[in-house]
Amino acid sequence: MKRVIKSGIVMIILVGLVSNSNADEWQTVTPVDPWYFGLGIGKTVIAVNKPSLVSGFSSIATPSSTFNHDDLAFNIYSGYKLDKLLSLEFGLSELGSAIATTNGAASKLFNIYTLFFNTTARHRYNKNAIFFGKIGAHSWSLGSSLNTTHATGTDLLLGAGIELNLFKNINRKIRIEWSHYFFDKVYIDSVDALTINLIFNYAP
Repeated sequence: MKRVIKSGIVMIILVGLVSNSNADEWQTVTPVDPWYFGLGIGKTVIAVNKPSLVSGFSSIATPSSTFNHDDLAFNIYSGYKLDKLLSLEFGLSELGSAIATTNGAASKLFNIYTLFFNTTARHRYNKNAIFFGKIGAHSWSLGSSLNTTHATGTDLLLGAGIELNLFKNINRKIRIEWSHYFFDKVYIDSVDALTINLIFNYAP
């Protein structure tokens, strides 16, 4: 149910962005500097799949073990503006680590990495603020030295946020965004990330 609610919220945002955009935002003329680059840091909330973790890491985790539910997130990405409304983005995120605590001893089980690709739709609120929603896919990898099984997969990615022109410079922006990464319930069910990013426009 939570997945349906979150998906519905983001889809509503995307529809609203499109329907409320002014006609001139649909211009197909490519912006002068269509490429941009971003770096971000933030916080993740990890929805772990405890039965799967206990089964996959039985030498460390037990039914009485506890697992962390939050960690730091880092991302790096690039984007290309198709027009004033739409852009394509691709990049790499590290979403933290899964840690099991058993009898007071903590052990890292794996790191969560993902390569992502998404479409972003924007709506300019004023000259200094732009709201956006995004939808795409991510290819994830759970890297572990404790288990010979290297779990990978591809799933849905959703998100929304705001870009702020705090520097009074069109070539630099602050982006605050929420992203929801679905997983195949292999060790983890999903990851939510709230990040703050610095974006630079550039001409390759």
